[in-house]
Amino acid sequence: MVKCVECDSVGNPRCKYQLCANCCQKDTTRNCTVSYHRKEQPKTVFSVCDQCGATGNVRCTNRRCATCCPKYTTRPCAVTYHNHTRKQNCVDCGGTLNTECSFEKCAGCCRKRTDGTKCAVSYHTRQVPISPDRGVLISCRLCSEGRHPDCTFGKCAGCCRQRTDYLAKCKVTFHNRKTAPSIDYVHSIFRSLRPPMYEVEEVEQLVQTGEIFSEQFTITRLLNNANSQVYAAKDKQNQPCVVKISEKSNTNGYRQLQNEETLLRGPLKDCPGVPKLIHVGQTLGKTDRLFLVETPVGITSHARVGCISEKDIAPLLKTWAAQLVETLQQVHKRGVLHLDVKPENVIMADEKAILIDFGFSQLKHQAEPCEYGTKTFASRNVLNGRIPSEKDDFESLCYTIHAIHSPGEYRHGRQTFASVLSHSPAARWIAQETGLN
Repeated sequence: MVKCVECDSVGNPRCKYQLCANCCQKDTTRNCTVSYHRKEQPKTVFSVCDQCGATGNVRCTNRRCATCCPKYTTRPCAVTYHNHTRKQNCVDCGGTLNTECSFEKCAGCCRKRTDGTKCAVSYHTRQVPISPDRGVLISCRLCSEGRHPDCTFGKCAGCCRQRTDYLAKCKVTFHNRKTAPSIDYVHSIFRSLRPPMYEVEEVEQLVQTGEIFSEQFTITRLLNNANSQVYAAKDKQNQPCVVKISEKSNTNGYRQLQNEETLLRGPLKDCPGVPKLIHVGQTLGKTDRLFLVETPVGITSHARVGCISEKDIAPLLKTWAAQLVETLQQVHKRGVLHLDVKPENVIMADEKAILIDFGFSQLKHQAEPCEYGTKTFASRNVLNGRIPSEKDDFESLCYTIHAIHSPGEYRHGRQTFASVLSHSPAARWIAQETGLN
């Protein structure tokens, strides 16, 4: 038997250092002839972190450093100090969160961030701009798509670049045209903003100018061809006017035109804010037609708003709302209910809002449940089949003012009255002034 020279325990006689296994292994520099007496020095091996490129632990299951491994993954790691318990609730609302979120928030709260930084969770990063002061989505005034918050005209890039007043610059540089649009392109934009316009040749196929107007008026273009045909025209003094024509065979259009003639010649004569009837005529023969000639001529409210910067819209809408409220009050004083207030029936002439189209109007003392012209802008009272009143016109005006500013929100149908009041300051003002609930 051989004893270990260090601890006097039993050793291996073949050990050239005359040590036991434990003592021989303590010095790793020894090269003992007994194989199990030798112990190699462990080598530290490092890897590169896949997330940040720093030095990591080769045993890391996720191939990341100690900082990135617990931060960007929820999988357990073979390196114990790489694991730690993350918060499971949103730091803002306390709801359930995705543990990979860089800001420890749920999807809803994370997407409300206004700092523009991206989250490790891709769907937590907002694709649509938001307003830093309000923290809500900003939508284009025309199409309701997301837009840049600094756009001067409140539009998305596509709609803003379609502006025909291309000389007015937008704060967002890529919203501006580098060159002037062609005249054909300008005409196409106006056709999209206003009712269809036709060439003179096409108009003459619908109306024989000399037959009806006896050389008093000259047709220039067709503006609308719904219940009755509406034309832009000029008189002998080259003053613009509007001509409305309806054939007797068109029962609805003919009755509406007769109703408008009766009101404009009677209780609404010289009423401020409504059209002035300057000529009435009727033709007999193969086709019986009734025609009215009215002034003034203006542009549609949507076309006017499309060329106004976002900062100027709010005060302008308030001005138009005040003008239209005053007009409706004057109409009501004369015993008439309009009953078809909508954006298409509001035109701008000399920067003043004019209320047109009294085809569906009724006298207040003879009012009865009616088939409203456009249900999208009808009051709740009228839609429920009740007898209309003055408040129904004012409620429709609230929808109209909101739609003039945000037409995209009405592409899929009417809005609730509460929603209109919450989004439109001008509509709230109308409701307060007129005592609407």
